[in-house]
Amino acid sequence: EPAVDLHPADAAARHLKDGDLAHLSTRFGFVRARVRVSEAQRRGQAFLPMHWSGHFAAKASAGLLSSPVTDPHSGQPELKHVPVRIVREETGWAGVLITRRDLRPTGFV
Repeated sequence: EPAVDLHPADAAARHLKDGDLAHLSTRFGFVRARVRVSEAQRRGQAFLPMHWSGHFAAKASAGLLSSPVTDPHSGQPELKHVPVRIVREETGWAGVLITRRDLRPTGFV
């Protein structure tokens, strides 16, 4: 499951607890991820793994938050230096869908 790692002080400042669903947004887009509170995470920084895609989770790709600026030599996108706003995502219900069929998880949230 997509998860964003936050330092305990950063999570508390945003009224987030371990396991909450968070809405992360930048000027480029937004994603949703489960909050994972960790002392190992540096204060003032959030970590969202870049390997999630639309094949596995709707609106969870770190690329949706990143700047479109790329390195002129490698083409690598700038994934590490983007200011992000993180708030608790209010939900009425939650579920998990497991299937062998090729489905695209859109429109559920």
